[in-house]
Amino acid sequence: MAKDTRVHPEHLLVSGVCADSHAEDLHVKHTTADGQIEAAQPGMPTMAAAAMSLKAAKWQGVTTALFAQITHHGQALRTSGLAFHEADAQNAQD
Repeated sequence: MAKDTRVHPEHLLVSGVCADSHAEDLHVKHTTADGQIEAAQPGMPTMAAAAMSLKAAKWQGVTTALFAQITHHGQALRTSGLAFHEADAQNAQD
């Protein structure tokens, strides 16, 4: 016998907003760190500054990918919440 699935659409919507908040927080903090790394490079030896520049570029790519993934998950949570809400509304009318 199949079990009922209990979904709270509002929880999915709130979770989507939380994911967006986390994505924005990640973006802001990593952008700040990028600026601090860049500002510190002129005081570094040439080779160290070049190595830091390469590493920072890699970190920026990782940050961009993480931001995109978290934002995508937030959108998916909101889309699911709306779909469940619409299904509940439709089932209530039937």
